[in-house]
Amino acid sequence: MSKASCTTYFKIETLIKADEVFITNSLMEIIPVSMIEDNKIGKVTPGKITQQLMSAYKRLI
Repeated sequence: MSKASCTTYFKIETLIKADEVFITNSLMEIIPVSMIEDNKIGKVTPGKITQQLMSAYKRLI
């Protein structure tokens, strides 16, 4: 699995319009975000890319 990555700061308005949002760190792995300020993100379930990243991470550890 090859995905580009970057660290960027987003405005809340941009995140609310996203299909998928997740946060990550070394302790909590990859955490899907389903709501921001009472606004649903995508289908409120982990999206395809988030699921792929979560699976890939689990295989590495």
